[in-house]
This record gives sequence, structure tokens and C-alpha cells, in this order.
Amino acid sequence: MSIILLIEAIFIAVSLNDLSQTIKAALIICAGIGSVFMKRSSQVSVSKIIQLMKKIPIFDAFTSEDRAQMAEHAQIYIANTDEAIIERDAKDNCFYILLSGEARVLLRQKDVSPLATIEPGDMFGEIGFALGTPRSTWVLANQLSALLRVDHKLLDALDHALKGKVKDQIILKMANTISALNSR
Repeated sequence: MSIILLIEAIFIAVSLNDLSQTIKAALIICAGIGSVFMKRSSQVSVSKIIQLMKKIPIFDAFTSEDRAQMAEHAQIYIANTDEAIIERDAKDNCFYILLSGEARVLLRQKDVSPLATIEPGDMFGEIGFALGTPRSTWVLANQLSALLRVDHKLLDALDHALKGKVKDQIILKMANTISALNSR
């Protein structure tokens, strides 16, 4: 094991401030398997985020000013192939919009057959976000993927009208999901 991996493991572990997660982070990184968590990217410019948003149907109802405001506060995360985006039973306060790449939804992390495939433009994790409940599935990246992470901090930074548009999209997504389940 290289000293650089060990230093990276210690740095991530200390930032977690949770002993069990610290041990998990150190073991995974030191084993050379990869990182425990997706990495937040500060390398994506606001203009690039806006370009990506223009290609995503969920943002069709947003004005150019809306997209710019959201991009200013956006948290972009990068997930590597087979990296967990959402872990089952984890309690988190965010949802994601896949900007590029592809992901799969699994009941168990080691499952071979996915419950669903997530493609660019898809929103996921909104039920845990809205209800504050633990995650019911795993979501793993099928390939290098870029994600917009939406949490309460981001929503609080938006003006009232834009916050309403985001909430409308969450409601629309949930309604469409329920409708699809009812038609099975």
C-alpha cells in the first residue's frame, strides 16, 4: 500500500467524524478498491452546468435565469463505474438528477438484475428526501456519471418561485411513478 493511499484514507476518515464510517473508509481506500463516497466536483463551471441542464427535460419549465440561479448553487458529484450513489438503509437529505452517464437501481448491492436503469434526466432519491426516511434501494453507477445533488441547503438558496418549480418537478415525478405502478 502506498503512503499516498494511506494519507488519503486518513484525510477522508477524519472528515467523516464517525468511527464506523472512518474504519470503512480507511479499509476500502487502503485496499485499493476505490473511494467510499462520490467526489464533489468543483471543476464544472456554471456555464457547463447550464449546458447540461438545457439537455435535461426536467429543466424545460425553467427559464434561463432559473437555470443560472440553480447552477450558481449546484453541487455536482462524479460517480465512477460501480460506485454507490445511494446506499440502502442510509438516511440522507438529498435527491439526485443524473446529468450524464447511467446508473442502476438494486434491492441488494450484489444483485445482478437491476430493478430499473437510470438515464440522464432521471431524478431519484426524492422519496427519502421528501419523507426523511432511510433509502430503500441501492443505486450504483453503470459508468462514469455526473449528478446534480439537490438538498435542503440548495433549495434554501433559491428564490421562492424557483423553489416552487423544483418542488413541482418532485411532485410530478412522484405522481408519474404512482401512475406507472397503478397501470401494471
